[in-house]
Amino acid sequence: MKYYLTIDIGGTFIKYALIDDSYHLLETDKIPTPNTLTDFLTHVKELIATHKQQISGVAIACPGQINSKVGFIHRGGLIPYLRNLPLASHLERVSLLPVTVINDANAAGLAEARLGNLRDCSCGAALILGTGVGLALISDGNLLSFRNLQSHHMLIGPTTNDVQKNARFMAQKDILNLRVRGIESLLQNNGSAVQFIHKASDHLALPHDDGQAVFKA
Repeated sequence: MKYYLTIDIGGTFIKYALIDDSYHLLETDKIPTPNTLTDFLTHVKELIATHKQQISGVAIACPGQINSKVGFIHRGGLIPYLRNLPLASHLERVSLLPVTVINDANAAGLAEARLGNLRDCSCGAALILGTGVGLALISDGNLLSFRNLQSHHMLIGPTTNDVQKNARFMAQKDILNLRVRGIESLLQNNGSAVQFIHKASDHLALPHDDGQAVFKA
């Protein structure tokens, strides 16, 4: 049986887990997300070094715009110091292990599509609420882009008459409106769980932001 180190990089914590090739979690923990790139790389390398004798590879979920084929982070989302970072190749050189880096929302969407609640779903979405807000669109176990969604035959279909043409136009209009609203929300970070907890903690008159107390209430 093979084992892998999986790492989720968030704006507040770096969460990690040791899993086997049947997707069973064997060990989980988290550390605060560092404030600098130097400290970030040091912590990630230490995590890999600690588990190196047990694992066959490393999988990393990360915020921002990422070329998942080569593991290059073009933009790090809410973690600016990750911008233009060849994370996968850097860690591979250091660890001599295969490393994969993928957008965190896409990772969550693929997990739901292949192992979770979106299995056998022809057109679905995973909405990820953390320090930021992420969205993954999936179809039959794979990721969809917005461009693919607009031409997806299960959603819009061919247009052979005026009724279908009108339905297609309305669907495209709704998709455009959704993208605009989503971008506005992302820029303002209005939809994040962190913002919700902050506002709810204030509403509940808690002495400080407390996620567990908010969800219990």
